Amino acid sequence: MSNPAPRGPRRAPSPSAALRKPADRAKVGRGSVRRRARGMTHPEILAAPEEARFGARLDSRHEDLAGDERGLAGLAEWKHIAQLLAGTTMAYAPDTDAYVQDELAAEAEGERQEQDAAQQRRQEEEYEASRRAALAPDSV
Repeated sequence: MSNPAPRGPRRAPSPSAALRKPADRAKVGRGSVRRRARGMTHPEILAAPEEARFGARLDSRHEDLAGDERGLAGLAEWKHIAQLLAGTTMAYAPDTDAYVQDELAAEAEGERQEQDAAQQRRQEEEYEASRRAALAPDSV
């Protein structure tokens, strides 16, 4: 019987890791489908969800994956793309999908608002620090 190799000391998470937002599992699922669907035609799109449904069935058997938003969002995205391409011969391109473009625009706007709020907080903190420095008695 062999002993496992000794582990090194655990590292504390970096401060930047604590500031990151958790991943949006539904967004990840939609993005995955869009990457796979790029260049597919309507008949190919219709065949693709079977694999996603099979994966969702397998995931439902695992307690930690049973309610995963990623699979459900992926299936909904396949349905959206199939409806978008119904009756056409063109291949799917996320760049021309109005729904995708609206989603990207909303994300960009949300990020801009977050950046504006962060800038506002920094300015308020700088103002408060300079105000306190001006009110502090000179120590000589």
